[in-house]
Amino acid sequence: MSNGQAITRLERNGWAVILEYHKGQEPPHHDKYLLWGNILKENNPKFPRVRFNGNKCKFLLTSLNNTQVIEKDNKFKKDKRSEDVSSGVLPEEATHFGDAADKKIWIKYGDRLQRFSSFVPARL
Repeated sequence: MSNGQAITRLERNGWAVILEYHKGQEPPHHDKYLLWGNILKENNPKFPRVRFNGNKCKFLLTSLNNTQVIEKDNKFKKDKRSEDVSSGVLPEEATHFGDAADKKIWIKYGDRLQRFSSFVPARL
């Protein structure tokens, strides 16, 4: 599904879509992983609290739960194999929805990673 198709579907179902653009290169998965780690720990008031509505965000939660992390050269990387059509994974259960959440969180809070981050253990 393209961005345009997603926007059309959301608007058709009563959502107001606010477009935001990230100026610059997409950050590495490693940085987004560390940002999420800081946010989900909820022990630093400089980072927001993030909650997901389990009834309305079913595919996002499925995507996040199904996403695997690969460690390579001491960096974390998202395993994107579920996006391959031949993987047999439904698109709504692949990493797409997690990517969308990553982008939204990074645009709003990515700058805080370098300014306010605390140590995130590599092994959870």
